[in-house]
Amino acid sequence: MLEVRDVDVTYGDIQALWGVSFSVRKGEMVALVGSNGAGKSTVLRTLSGVQKPRKGTITVEGTRSDTVDAHKVVELGVSLVPEGRRLFRDMTILENLELGGYIGRARKVKEEHLEWVFQMFPVLKQRISQLAGTLSGGEQQMLAIARALMSDPKLLLVDELSLGLAPIIVKNIYKTLREINKSRNVTILVVEQNVRLALEVADRAYVIENGRITMEGAGKELLASEAIKSAYLAIG
Repeated sequence: MLEVRDVDVTYGDIQALWGVSFSVRKGEMVALVGSNGAGKSTVLRTLSGVQKPRKGTITVEGTRSDTVDAHKVVELGVSLVPEGRRLFRDMTILENLELGGYIGRARKVKEEHLEWVFQMFPVLKQRISQLAGTLSGGEQQMLAIARALMSDPKLLLVDELSLGLAPIIVKNIYKTLREINKSRNVTILVVEQNVRLALEVADRAYVIENGRITMEGAGKELLASEAIKSAYLAIG
């Protein structure tokens, strides 16, 4: 579904990613984990077309996505839930969702997708006319995910879902993401600082350190790794 090959990314004279290569198969839920500043969010910015690679290729279902504008990447079926939610705070829940379903393909199934996201996140339907900026942090994260789903994505990119949220809220949202992955066959790539949680829910995972992929494997296998325990879980 997604193939990333030998990608370098720079910000001016500073190189953020070095020869990054990984893949995500259709129907998988894959995690990209690492410490703060490791390059996780840069990977998602590059996959979504916001940042262009200096070198390397990115393909989505066999089509090059690294050479087109960000809105064309969305049309290829890639949707990003950005770090910090980035909602339109002075617009209602419904208005945010309608903007998420603005692209041509998604407009045809807008009503169907509205009903679906309201099933996934019932609180959004209950507060459909409420301004996004007045929602709690957890509700805003639900809306950010729902807005991304309105574009009818084949691949959902989720950036730092747990940031600033209580653990119980994060677990519940991850449970819903897993349900979306399984019931609708939406492929998901999640970037996460909470390494334990990400590895518990992911089918497979990659570890990024200083802009380079250093480990990969099944989520539960990496969770049992002594290197992961020592570096990220304060064990050993």
